[in-house]
Amino acid sequence: MMKKRFGRLLAPLLSLVLLWFAQSVSSTAIPTLRKNRAQTRLGGENDPGAQTVADGSALYQSKRSFKGGGPLLAWSRIHALSKQVAIHIASGNVLTPTITPRIVCMSGIACALAANVALQKSEAAQRACFFWQKAGPIVAHYKFTQWWLRTRKAPIERRHAVYQSLHNRYCEPCLDLALDLKGLYVKMGQVMSSRADFMPVQYVNVFSTLQDSVPQWPIEDAVEIVRDSLKKEWGVDYDDVFESIDPVALGCAAIGQVHRAELKDYWLKADPGYKGGKVVAVKIMHPDAHQRFACDFQVFKWLTRIALPGWSPLLEELERRLMTEFDYHTERDNQMLVRNNLMKSPYKRQFKIPQPYDNLCCKHVLVMELLDGQKFKDAIEEKLSRVVGGDREKVSNFLAQRQKEIMFGRNSSEDSKASIYDLLDLHGIRGVIRAFRALALYRKVQKDIDLLVEVHGHQIFQDAVFNGDPHPGNIMELSDGRLGLIDFGQTKKLDDNERLAYARIVNAVGSKADSHQIAEAMRAAGFQSKLDEDDTLAEFAGLFFDSDFLYKEKGHDTPQDYFQSLMESDPLTTIPDAAIMVARVSILFRGAGTAINHQVQTSNSWRKHAHQALEEASRHSLVTDAEAT
Repeated sequence: MMKKRFGRLLAPLLSLVLLWFAQSVSSTAIPTLRKNRAQTRLGGENDPGAQTVADGSALYQSKRSFKGGGPLLAWSRIHALSKQVAIHIASGNVLTPTITPRIVCMSGIACALAANVALQKSEAAQRACFFWQKAGPIVAHYKFTQWWLRTRKAPIERRHAVYQSLHNRYCEPCLDLALDLKGLYVKMGQVMSSRADFMPVQYVNVFSTLQDSVPQWPIEDAVEIVRDSLKKEWGVDYDDVFESIDPVALGCAAIGQVHRAELKDYWLKADPGYKGGKVVAVKIMHPDAHQRFACDFQVFKWLTRIALPGWSPLLEELERRLMTEFDYHTERDNQMLVRNNLMKSPYKRQFKIPQPYDNLCCKHVLVMELLDGQKFKDAIEEKLSRVVGGDREKVSNFLAQRQKEIMFGRNSSEDSKASIYDLLDLHGIRGVIRAFRALALYRKVQKDIDLLVEVHGHQIFQDAVFNGDPHPGNIMELSDGRLGLIDFGQTKKLDDNERLAYARIVNAVGSKADSHQIAEAMRAAGFQSKLDEDDTLAEFAGLFFDSDFLYKEKGHDTPQDYFQSLMESDPLTTIPDAAIMVARVSILFRGAGTAINHQVQTSNSWRKHAHQALEEASRHSLVTDAEAT
């Protein structure tokens, strides 16, 4: 029995060893990605691996058995040879003195040749090798520790202490790896920093720095992308369009970055429909972002199979969302659609969406009106810092600590209350004045959050088009008092069936219908659970589309804990894709409300829009039936 188990384990282990050997043979073919993160482009002309690849080509040419097959043949032989060793050991045979050197030699050569050819021709292979070179030992250490603790039957306290040591050791190297590779790795770091239910606190804390401080690509590269795009798609020169462009990005994300720029006077008259003004925002997609993300997703899928099986559904949902963001023509069209809908809505005086400059938008470049204001979160920090005497750093640290308390279920702790009192310093007459100013600010922020919930409810149930990612970084407070809505890369469009299905759920939850009615609305929308229990489906509806009250009543620290308990009792087997986007909007705004001790109940705000949508659909159905008869 032990021999069979050992044999089954040996094949992948031997492949990893051989891969390590091949990597050492061709290690210089991997670009030194750490060298100047902000200026080195992966796979550029000065690739330090070029000479190594050239040196290895003679060896490749001399091995005729591999010629014509390339890397795929080489890797298939590695797999076959690994299985051969495993079969020998599993059957109890002793390897002969000749077969072992032959296997090691041939497999090593195959690995080296395959790696050299792949690295020579593919940036994706370079990135994958660099990732596994850094992440492989970390994953192996975690997996070995898991096996060791299990076989030793270590007590929970011992396991906790050992894992805490590993988390402390590897969280910083993992952040460095994300910053080296950028792209999807930064995006995954951002996602991990918001998922305290999945990730250890060390990783959450370290990756949280990626939310606001993603390194920008060099301005020279950004300008070159704009120059090429304008020439290719519009036949105009960059120097004829822009007076200037700010070298420091206004914001930088995993896919692109935004710069402030000034148009030349000619372009203010060239498009009579554009009313945005001379100062514009230029959103620039990072070079080769689409191909890089597609390849990096394959690497992450392997990582989830090996080390993070619980992340597979999240990764699939993230892939579906992100892979639609690589054409700014689509984003421009979505932004204009949502903007036009807003201009016809009751909320047109309270919100603003920047107008795209239609005749300068390209696949990789989006030119639009620059809104005059600052991010919603920054505006709150600035106003609160004025209340407490101008200490912006103190306010920033307090809000960061408050966010962690919410994530880890300590938002009602005595420590949290004490920190609020310490921040305001309520002693004496000045303390009373601070208290009144803080109360006024609280009510203003509370009103803004309620407005944001309402306008998105209107977009979902009336317009059937909405931004599926309205996180605080995509909301601005403008100088004229309005709120700005930006970044429509993850715009979601609902068909009538989806829109009305979610309207029925929200209407049922908001009207306090019984569990059976809510569960029926969930089933009609496409939700399915393993046991199909009414109570559980109704609780999922409350968690997705209502409020955070229920998880506290059930004794859970966080919504994530509550979700996990529901999944353990009666797991959802089908969750409609569109429902994830609608629920995400609800959860994001509820989280923003919780940060200021304001309980947001989205079903209350959304019910009027949902009810109106259902009534209009009913009237339309009656008219259609009457016309038919």
